[in-house]
Amino acid sequence: MSRTIKIPISKDAQVYSAISSANTNFGTSAYPTMNVGKDYASNIYRAFIATEHIGKIIPKGATITSAILRLYQNSTAVGSEDIRVYRVTSDWQETGITWNNQPGYDSSAPFPSTSNVLGTPVGSVSIDITSLVSAWFNGIYPNYGLVIKSYQEAVADRVHSFGTRESTTPTWVPYIEVTYQEAANSEVPYIESVFQQYAQNSTSLTFNTGSITAGDLMLVALAVSVAGLNVTPPSGWTSIGRTDFGGSYGVHYFWKIAGASEPTSHQFTRGSGTNTWVGQFIRIKRTNSNTPIKLTDITTATALQINTPVLSGVPAKALILDSVVIANGIPGFRNDGVNPTDMTFFTEATDGSSLDMGLYTQYDLDGGSNGARTYYINGSTNKPLAARVFAIDVPNKPPTLSLTSPADNQTLSEGNTLPVQGTAGDTDNGNVVTVKYKINNGPVRAIASGVSDGSTPISFAKSLTFNNKRLWDGSTDVAGADLAEGVDHILTVWTEDDQGGKSVEETRKFRVVWNRPPVISGTNENLGTIMAPPSKTYTVIEPEGNPFTITEKINGTVIRTFPGVAGQEETVTIPHNLWIRLDLDTPHSLTVEATDSNGLTSTRTYTFIRTETHIEFMLDFDNPDVEAHFTLDGMPKRVLVTLERYLPPGSSIEFVRVCNNALDAEPTWEDMTAAVVAGRGYLFTNQVKTAENWRINIWVCIAKGTATERVRLDGFGGAFD
Repeated sequence: MSRTIKIPISKDAQVYSAISSANTNFGTSAYPTMNVGKDYASNIYRAFIATEHIGKIIPKGATITSAILRLYQNSTAVGSEDIRVYRVTSDWQETGITWNNQPGYDSSAPFPSTSNVLGTPVGSVSIDITSLVSAWFNGIYPNYGLVIKSYQEAVADRVHSFGTRESTTPTWVPYIEVTYQEAANSEVPYIESVFQQYAQNSTSLTFNTGSITAGDLMLVALAVSVAGLNVTPPSGWTSIGRTDFGGSYGVHYFWKIAGASEPTSHQFTRGSGTNTWVGQFIRIKRTNSNTPIKLTDITTATALQINTPVLSGVPAKALILDSVVIANGIPGFRNDGVNPTDMTFFTEATDGSSLDMGLYTQYDLDGGSNGARTYYINGSTNKPLAARVFAIDVPNKPPTLSLTSPADNQTLSEGNTLPVQGTAGDTDNGNVVTVKYKINNGPVRAIASGVSDGSTPISFAKSLTFNNKRLWDGSTDVAGADLAEGVDHILTVWTEDDQGGKSVEETRKFRVVWNRPPVISGTNENLGTIMAPPSKTYTVIEPEGNPFTITEKINGTVIRTFPGVAGQEETVTIPHNLWIRLDLDTPHSLTVEATDSNGLTSTRTYTFIRTETHIEFMLDFDNPDVEAHFTLDGMPKRVLVTLERYLPPGSSIEFVRVCNNALDAEPTWEDMTAAVVAGRGYLFTNQVKTAENWRINIWVCIAKGTATERVRLDGFGGAFD
């Protein structure tokens, strides 16, 4: 963007070679003009001028395309003369410079480099000093100002007179008109325009501004010649406050960010009265739309001067505004010859008699602490004064994002993680930066936040885990919905700051593969009616390669549990102690379950009905009580066995056998079936043993035969001697 601004002169003075004046200073407010050339007595005049505003008004990085020194020849000269400008090579003081102590200058490079004959008429004079101002701005030369002089200083009676910055006639005041091209990344605020009004005997003050661009900062300053009177702004304006000063005056400030359809006039009203008020409507572009006025403070005095408040924590490149009001003193501050050298006079609003409001600006390119500055009034009588300082914040620069992971187009299986990592940045020191993300159009969630120092990246990292068709941050379901297979899902990451800035969104595509349970070979099977424990072989594979556990069960009772090995053949069967406890003629389920590390389970089921044609048992000598009871020192001679039984028609006791030498390698079994059926005891016929002790054992077998009802053996009893 190209901008043209007027840069005021911060000091100027003539020097004069006449013997009586060679040590005289002409740099005070008593000298509203300065002369250049040789007078009729061959004494020489030179004019020195300087500005300290170039580095404070033009943003860093700009390119100066034009710089014109604007002078005003305020009286008719006797004759034409070649007037040139030269770069001064050392510093000088406005109120101390004389002919005898004047600084040196670069005589080899006049501006312009060719003849610049100045005529005799009164009027404006322009001299192109673009290359010199550019050299000052870029630090090639120190800025000590320039000297205006006759090129050869040879012809007498060729004096040309120009206005100084102390001139009471505004058109005489010299300045440098600079046009510059802002750098591509320049974001400094600037004053687009100022509308000024004053009114007497009116309860309203209206600024007819025309159309205003949305986002512009509108700042209004109002001074009223009465204290304690409130001013009502139009709708949507924010009051900065009223400050009374001098006992009889009040100053009011309001601001608003322009909307999309801002009115073309803005009326401020007050209560009834015949007092005077003046106002300035300041339109500022490129500000921080959230907090345009970063800092502000006001001070008052009744004196010959006023010191502005000090602002601390001013952001770099902020636009500094001084709004200075003087009561009962016209003219105000800009013509007194001692304005603060680091401020640029912008404009002045006055009613011509009772109130004067000056607006002064500068850029605080480095930030930090700003002020204080002293403003003096013209004259020697104390006046009521008020000075409010504003730091207008630079536009908020959006934060930046560097997303280093995840890679694009990942595929997530059960238990896989999606790492979200990178850095966020914000060149605005003090901004709170938050990294946010979302999955598809799901809820927006924060990853990390931090306060920017203007340069150090803020690192962030978060791992999202895919589980049970969803992405999880710990126990939080970040997507809020199942993620479908076979389609692209979008991770969107961005940063936001607390000033409304947002980075460019970065996206990553990913797909998901739903977790599948382990696969058990074979199919579910009905084994029919069986009389012996079944035995089935199987293998298990896990589609995602996750660890898995195998559990074998009979009717829900665990037979065994063990870590599975993919593809390894296993065999499931029913141990005897569980088999004999299974009800007869009743459906049973033998199952194999394979459960992966994510909790998904597959089951293979074998159903069957257990049946038996016989009930057959012996004594269990693994039971210590049974072993002790039936192991004897002496030879048993007789035994009685009773069976608590229900034998439906068609069933029978197939045999009952007993022995008294059960510890022998080959016991002698004797049939006592008839005795049991008859309910009688039985006399052992065997009287020998090979083992150390005698032991009785009983072997019972009951045949179901053709019975259709269930055969029951509820227990047995008996005795021996």
